[in-house]
This record gives sequence, structure tokens and C-alpha cells, in this order.
Amino acid sequence: MRILVSSVGTHGDVQPAVALARGLQQAGHEIHFSTHRIFAPLVEKAGLELLPMEGKDPREIMGDVQRGTIGKSAGLRLFKHLFRRQPPAAEDLARQVELCRGHDFVLSSIGTFQHAAESVGIPSGVLALYPTQPTGSTPHHLSRLRRSWTWPVNRLSHFAIEQLFWQPDRIWVNQWRRQLGLPPVPFGGQGQLLRDRKVLHLYGYSPLVIPQPADWAAQLHVTGFWFFDLAGHFDPPPALKQFLESGPPPVVIGFGSLIDPDPAGLERMLLAALAATGERAVILSGWSSGGSSPVPPNVFRADWVPLPWLLRRAKAIIHHSGAGTMSEAIRAGVPSVAVPYSGEQSFWASRLYSLGAAPKPIPRLKLTTERLIKALNSAVAEAGLRQRVSTLSQKLNREDGIANAVAAFQSASERRPAGR
Repeated sequence: MRILVSSVGTHGDVQPAVALARGLQQAGHEIHFSTHRIFAPLVEKAGLELLPMEGKDPREIMGDVQRGTIGKSAGLRLFKHLFRRQPPAAEDLARQVELCRGHDFVLSSIGTFQHAAESVGIPSGVLALYPTQPTGSTPHHLSRLRRSWTWPVNRLSHFAIEQLFWQPDRIWVNQWRRQLGLPPVPFGGQGQLLRDRKVLHLYGYSPLVIPQPADWAAQLHVTGFWFFDLAGHFDPPPALKQFLESGPPPVVIGFGSLIDPDPAGLERMLLAALAATGERAVILSGWSSGGSSPVPPNVFRADWVPLPWLLRRAKAIIHHSGAGTMSEAIRAGVPSVAVPYSGEQSFWASRLYSLGAAPKPIPRLKLTTERLIKALNSAVAEAGLRQRVSTLSQKLNREDGIANAVAAFQSASERRPAGR
């Protein structure tokens, strides 16, 4: 079967989809992967063929998102952003339709690919790294509800957030569908359309972290994390190897693809906390600018090191709690200090805390040196916390999320008629 797999966003968004695509290819399918050109090296390392997407550079997008979601009036700015954002360029939408042609199935984390696939008469499925369909088990991860309420309240939170994102897009999506010769999406939105059509959903996270809701339909599959280990042939630079061998295991510090509004201020807090606790650290650069000033001897600055390789040599990790970093920390059995910025990062950070794999999260807006010192001391010194994350790691490493997802896809694709 010729399958198009597509994903955009940060490195942590794209890498799991690449891992799944690689698993589908190893299962005998012909795979094409579509994403921005910036991720071409990642796609090539997986042995996949890249069909590049056009559109805005994901680094610019992340910068826009962070400016809209960090700060005292972040909620208001995000609300304005939702209702003022521009639809995708016509040529980008046309490119998606063209990418779908010649394939038998489309798996994508991008909502517009569902319409593009439908327009060329092929079935499609949804890839997601966090829950996207309503449930009464837990509130929506983007809601301000920090604990589970009653079944109706939890489910209502999902519908409310779903509509918050759908209504600003409703007019242009249906205009585009008319151009494609498709009927309009009902007022209830694309989520309802996917439920009505029983569209396959593959969720790339572990049921140990978020159990599969009992009220989800059979086409929604929580498969386990989709790991792609880039560390197999990693040869560390001599300076990094010497640093790791010259003292006790370090704390890893990495904020991935986030664009911090004050990277210099963030680094000052991090260095002050390390000085106060006496910990050694490896600081991983990401998409943020800054971090070019000299660091003390107990700190090593690295451009890129595979997290699975580095975390096996670390005692803790300070991170933003993106899905990719969070899952790698659990897999390695390393305690986290979560500093979420917004959105699903806050959701994953709260899950780490609930699972006993991290101290209480510190939102980036509330981060101080004193709070960081307290959380770091807890992560490296509390025996109970370290034992809990070790036990969780052992269970997680017995899962095979990619194999589970491939099996779910095989079963669904054998049953589903074309164009549905």
C-alpha cells in the first residue's frame, strides 16, 4: 500500500511521526513522508522519501505561538490570535491535494489533509501525540481545569475547546471544500465529522501516562509512544565525552524547539540554580537564540546530542515538558523538572507530577531561581521519586507503540472503503 504520512510543528512533533512511518515501511508499505524541508535530515536518517511541504517556516510559527501564549495577558492574546489568524495560503492547500494524489491512504497530524484526501477519494487517518477526541474521563488538556470533574463537565470542556478552534476556521474551510467539490462540514465541526465517519485515530502516547478512555470509540487507539532512536551510531565529541567522564552524572537542560522570550534571563536562573545545588549540567541548545556567554566549568554547552544517549548518563532533566522530551525522560527513568510554557506542555507537566515522576511543575512565567533550586533538589535527592520513575520506565520499555500502531492501521485499512 502506498501511504502518505505527514506532520509539521517542532522536532518533537515530527520525529514520532517519522518513527511510525518507518515502522509502516518495515511492515512492507511504500511510504512517502511530507513535512517542511528543515526536517529533511531527520526524514533521510529514517530511510524515508521526503515530499516537501511549503508554507511558513516552523521556527517562525513557534515564535508567533510563544509570543501569543507567554505573559500575564497570554490568554487574551491567544483568544485574539485564534480569531485573527489567516487561513493557509491557497497554494499550500493545493499542494496538500497534490501530495495526496497517487496514494492509497493518508495519515496526518494536519487537519486539512483530511479534506485533501477526501477530495481525491482516498481514506485517511489522524495522527496525534495527545488526546483530541472528547471524553468524560478527563478535561481537555487546553482547558484551565487542573483536575478531573464530573463526566458532563469534563466532556463539555472538550466540546468548548473544539469549537474555540473550529469556529474561526469554519468559513474558509467550507469555502475550500466547495472548491474541491465537497459538501460543507456541519456546524458542529471537523471533530464531529471525524466521529461520524469513524475515522482512524492513532495516538502516539502510552496508556501508562494517559489510560485509554472507556467512552472512546473503537477507531481511537492509544498505542504507546513512537520512539525513533537516533543514538545508535552517535559518536560524542571528545570534549563532551571528557566532561561526562570527569565527574558525577550531570543534569540535562533542554527546551527543544521553544523560542523563549528572554533566553539570557532563563540561562541566568539556570546557572544560579546549578551553582546553589552544586550540580553539573549539559545545556542543549534549541531554536531559541542566546546562550552564547561563557559558562562555568561545571556546565557543558552542546549543540545537539541524542536525548536517549545523553539521558542514560544523566541524573535528572530540566525541560519544557513537550511530548517528545517528556516521553524520553520517562523511557530513560530520569526524574524531570518541568517548566511548561503553554498548551499541552502544561498538560504533560501535570501528568509527570501526577505519576510521581517529577516535582510540582513550575510554569515558565512563574519560574524563579529559588523555585528552580527547590525542584532540582527534589528531583535529584528524593529516593521515592527516583524509584517511581524507574518503575514507570521499566513498564514503559515493555511497550511497543509502533508495532501497536501498525497493527491498528492494518486492521482499519483492511475494513475501510475508499474515500471514507
